[in-house]
Amino acid sequence: MMGVPMATSQDFVNWVCGPQLNHGFLKYVLLAERASFLRFASGTTHQTIYFPEVKAFHVVLPPREEQDQIVGVLQSLDDRITLLRETNATLEAIAQALFKSWFVDFDPVHAKQQGRAPEGMDDATAALFPEHPIPWPAKKAALLISESALTIGDGYRAKNSELGLPGAPFVRAGDLSDGRIVPTRDHLLMDSSLKALSKTAMTGDTVFTSKGTIGRFAFVDSDSGGAVYSPQVCFWRSLDGDVLTPEFLHYWMKNPGFTQQVGAIQGQAAIMDFVSLTNQREMLVEMPPIALQKRFSQIVRPLLDQLSANRLRIDSLAGIRDTLLPRLISGQLRLPEASSVS
Repeated sequence: MMGVPMATSQDFVNWVCGPQLNHGFLKYVLLAERASFLRFASGTTHQTIYFPEVKAFHVVLPPREEQDQIVGVLQSLDDRITLLRETNATLEAIAQALFKSWFVDFDPVHAKQQGRAPEGMDDATAALFPEHPIPWPAKKAALLISESALTIGDGYRAKNSELGLPGAPFVRAGDLSDGRIVPTRDHLLMDSSLKALSKTAMTGDTVFTSKGTIGRFAFVDSDSGGAVYSPQVCFWRSLDGDVLTPEFLHYWMKNPGFTQQVGAIQGQAAIMDFVSLTNQREMLVEMPPIALQKRFSQIVRPLLDQLSANRLRIDSLAGIRDTLLPRLISGQLRLPEASSVS
C-alpha cells in the first residue's frame, strides 16, 4: 500500500497492484473491509490470517478513472488530517521548548548575565526572571494540598455491572493519546457517574497514567464530556491559579522535574508498575514566581486552545472520511455527492 518498491518479512502478505488497480484504492478497500478480514483471523496469543484466506478475498474493481477519483476524495481528507496533526506537533513542540528555555535552561537569565536582552520577550517579562540561574524554590505536593492550592487524585473503581450506556466516558490508560482524552470504549452508567463526581475530569487537569504504562499525559480541555477517571490514571489539578497555574503544572509534569522523581519512587507489583498516590504527594513541585508562571500561561494558553480546536477538526474530518469510505467503495455514494461533502 506504499506505492513504492519495498521488501517485507514473512509476517506480511504483499498485494502488488497492476495497471488496472490504484494502490491507494486498494488501501481504502482494505480499510473499509477490515472487519471482514478479522473474521478469518485465528489463534489465541497472536491473531493470524493465512495466505489462502487472503487469496480468497474479493475486491470490487470499478474503472481505473473512478478509482483515481475516489482516492482523490478520500486522500484529500487524509491530507488535511495529516496537516492538522503536524501543526499540533509543532504547537506542542513550541510550548515544550518555551518551558525548557525559561524554567530548565534559564536562557533569559543567561542572556541578562551577558548583558543581552532575552530573545522574544519584552522588558516587563524579562524583569520577572532572577539575575542568576539558581534552582527554583520547591514545595512538597502534600503541603500545596494542605494549602488548598493543589489536589492529586486517582480514578473510580468501577464494577463491571456499572459500565454501559447511557453513561459518562470512562477513561483508561489507553484512552490517553496525543496529549488528550480520546473517545473511550467504556462508559460509566449515570447513577455511578454521580458517585464518582470527585473523580470527574475538569478543564485544566493534567491526567497521568500511574499504573502499567507509566507516563502518558493529557491536558483536559473543555470538551472532556464529563469523563470519569479509572484507577489506571490519576489527575493533578491546580486549585489556586494565584499559587500554581494549570499550564505551568502541566508542562512541569512533562519535564525532568517530574519524570526524574517518578523514576525514583516507581514501584513494581506482581502484574504492573505503579506510582502510588502517597508517593506522588511526597514529590517536590518547583515553584517559580507566580508572576512568571502567569506570563508563561498567557503565552501557552492560546497554543493549548488551538491544539484542542485542531483535534476537534481532525475528529470531524475523520468522521466524514469514515462515513464516506464504505459508501464510495461499494458504489452507494456517487462521486459528485462525495465531493460536495468533503
